[in-house]
Amino acid sequence: MPTENELKYLLRLEAEEEAKNAAQGTRHIRQGYLAFTKGMSLRIRETNNTRFEMTFKQKANNRVIEVEKKLDERDFEDLWAVACNRLEKIRYDVMVRDHNGNKSSWEIDAFKDHNHETYIMIAEHEMPEDMLEPDFIPSIIQDNLLFAVPRDDDRFASKKIADVKYAQKLFRQHYECI
Repeated sequence: MPTENELKYLLRLEAEEEAKNAAQGTRHIRQGYLAFTKGMSLRIRETNNTRFEMTFKQKANNRVIEVEKKLDERDFEDLWAVACNRLEKIRYDVMVRDHNGNKSSWEIDAFKDHNHETYIMIAEHEMPEDMLEPDFIPSIIQDNLLFAVPRDDDRFASKKIADVKYAQKLFRQHYECI
């Protein structure tokens, strides 16, 4: 089973334009949750109106196991109608090189409210299972960083960030601290 090993970083809202300019790719994502409880979630996701999938995540034995399954559009739409904690976001795929020339992939998500305005920005970095932190943090993240989210801090889980008021309050708490 694949193990999810990612770190998240809360960014300034102003980082979106920079992320857009730095991105090698951009994806429009709609996702919702069919079930979730502490340590487990069942998510559906549509990417660019062409890719549909269901993802099961479960914490077990000090790791997060992530299993994905493709869906067809009809199944996605039927499940979307009953999904909770729905969200839309623009994902900016940013590939950078570290000081040694090694490539590193980062995802910067701009979460959108019902008016398509960005209400929170979160960068993620997926790493190999045995890695505790990235070799380096690129300037686009470092220059816009409000808060490096600790590994076990689930306040920044997308299923929670989908609640706009909750996310805005969380953002203000960290924005006012700088």
